[in-house]
Amino acid sequence: MNNPYTQTPASKVAVPQTSGKATATLILGLLSLVFSCLTALPALIVGIVAIGEINRSEGALTGKGLAFAGMILGVMTSLVTVAFGVMMFLLIAPAVGAARDAAQTQMQNNNMKQVGIAMHNYHDVFESFPYVGTEAVPMSWRVSILPYVEQAPLYEEFDFSATADSAVNAALTNQMPEVYGTVLFAHGSSRSPLQIPMAAGATEQPPVGGSQVSLQSRFGGPNNGPGTVGMSDFLDGASNTVMAVLASPETLKSSWIETDSDYLFDPSNPAAGMYVTPRGQYLVLMVDGSINRISQDIDPEILKNLMLRDDGNLITDDFGY
Repeated sequence: MNNPYTQTPASKVAVPQTSGKATATLILGLLSLVFSCLTALPALIVGIVAIGEINRSEGALTGKGLAFAGMILGVMTSLVTVAFGVMMFLLIAPAVGAARDAAQTQMQNNNMKQVGIAMHNYHDVFESFPYVGTEAVPMSWRVSILPYVEQAPLYEEFDFSATADSAVNAALTNQMPEVYGTVLFAHGSSRSPLQIPMAAGATEQPPVGGSQVSLQSRFGGPNNGPGTVGMSDFLDGASNTVMAVLASPETLKSSWIETDSDYLFDPSNPAAGMYVTPRGQYLVLMVDGSINRISQDIDPEILKNLMLRDDGNLITDDFGY
């Protein structure tokens, strides 16, 4: 007989538990406000795992809200970090580029200055600058001053009884010293952008109304042929005459050892073929050894006068900066 006072115990109902991973997601999301992406990415990963675990638990686990909150914090922090990084890049990149350009220009200044010193040391020994643009020597002035730019061993390898394109000499074209190159643009290992202004037919007739260009050979040399140029030939003054310029990449046609590898000066357009720096300037080496940065907006007539050594047009204004 059943006892009417006996009751069947009710079955126990399972109480859902909060997912530990969901809680961890929220904590990581909150930490991302301080540590940024270091905890933002883990918050996203753990949150995805937590939601999947909760879905598979059939109600035994809860905490989707915690997981989503942590993931949202992680995403927001990541977006803010990326946006901040992009903004900083846009602000800093121009300054970094300007600093790089300034460093490259300064390095080129130093190279040009070294060449100017070498030219004057050569002049001290021979009482003239090396031949430029004539057939008096078979190779460029760059070869002549090699001993004065600390390249005496390379100088000794040249055969001065042969032309620049002879087998012995041509084999040395890929050994151009760094001082003749430039860091401002890619120029190859055998072509020098540092060039002396030249005018076509200079050994037959004056290129510009009785005046001579830069270091170009003078008339009245031995046997009435072209002669070398010394400091006394710069009637307009060494500080008023350009010795060398930087030429544009597209003008570099001959190797650094050849006599026809220099800047072809056009009196009607004296800047044609000159390299323009990122700051809109021409870099020029003056005969006195100084380096000038000349605005590309310079009056062409003034630039032409600076290329001529004896035209009587002295430049009194400040043409460089």
